[in-house]
Amino acid sequence: MTTAFPASLTHPQVLSSSHSHHSHLSRLWRWQRSAASLGMTLLEAMIALFVVAILAALAVPQMQAFVTDTQLSTSVNHFIAANAFARAEAINRGKLVTICRSVNADIGNDTCSDAAGNGHAGNDWGAGWLVFIEASVDASKIGVVDGDDEILARQAALPSHFQGSSSIRKITYNANGQPINLAGANLLFHSDGKYKRMLCIARSGRLRVVRDVDHCAQG
Repeated sequence: MTTAFPASLTHPQVLSSSHSHHSHLSRLWRWQRSAASLGMTLLEAMIALFVVAILAALAVPQMQAFVTDTQLSTSVNHFIAANAFARAEAINRGKLVTICRSVNADIGNDTCSDAAGNGHAGNDWGAGWLVFIEASVDASKIGVVDGDDEILARQAALPSHFQGSSSIRKITYNANGQPINLAGANLLFHSDGKYKRMLCIARSGRLRVVRDVDHCAQG
């Protein structure tokens, strides 16, 4: 006599073994796919870092140039403002007002000078400058600070890699706002020969700035 067993009792171990094997293969496949996915992510990250490094290497010099150019513009604007101030004071006060190159003007050296100092050559306005009211109209005393002159403004030296080259050392404005004894004047501001700004002062006292040139064109 053959005893019949329910199907659930006939192959319980076989079903369990088959299900366990399938589950193990599934987990292994998922782990391999996850590992492959992780490998691609690392590769992509390395490529991204490489691209960023290249872009940074290209961008740093441009950023440095931008910073230098901006700082030089600030220095040029200081000089332009000092000239505009000297001219305006001459007109308002009806007196001669001079701006002159000076060394250590910011620490009380009230002397117009063409001496080298603070990393700047004798023809370099980057050494600093003074603005003062001329107490005398005596030609021998104009552009020379004496005890009766009134100091209006002082400028410390610019960074040594900024230069303001010119053959003139002083500009004196009269009550009409015109520079005296000058048919015109020009100063070349630059940073070690780069980022040039030519400041052109006309006979009328009008000042204009021309970039990247070594001379003032007419007009």
